[in-house]
Amino acid sequence: MPVVADLFTLEQLVSFMQVPEFDTVTLELARELTTIAIREEVGPVTYDALTDLSPFKPIALAVAKRLVSNPDGLRSEQIDDYSRTFASETLVGADLTESEKARIAVILGRPDGAFTIRALAEPFCPETAAPCQAL
Repeated sequence: MPVVADLFTLEQLVSFMQVPEFDTVTLELARELTTIAIREEVGPVTYDALTDLSPFKPIALAVAKRLVSNPDGLRSEQIDDYSRTFASETLVGADLTESEKARIAVILGRPDGAFTIRALAEPFCPETAAPCQAL
């Protein structure tokens, strides 16, 4: 795999998470897994050709935060009288949510997936990309 540019710095992730410190190895792994997921969604050739990755930063930070704050994909946890419940978006790990995939598609200018197939009344000539004349 070619050298892939980082979508964010570790300092940006710590700041985004609003937590004073984290294990650097954990943060680096979260950044790497996030980059892999986004690169896969964009497509490696397209991703590697992009010169500005900044539009992906908000998505990347959200995915990395999810990885670090809920690495086991727990729905909830309880210790004695303390309990916390995670939002359903935090349960997917490094996988991108449908919302994140849709945001990436918008960034790339891709259509929303809807398309129309039209039947041609006349034979179609691929050489001219137009209806063929009847023989």
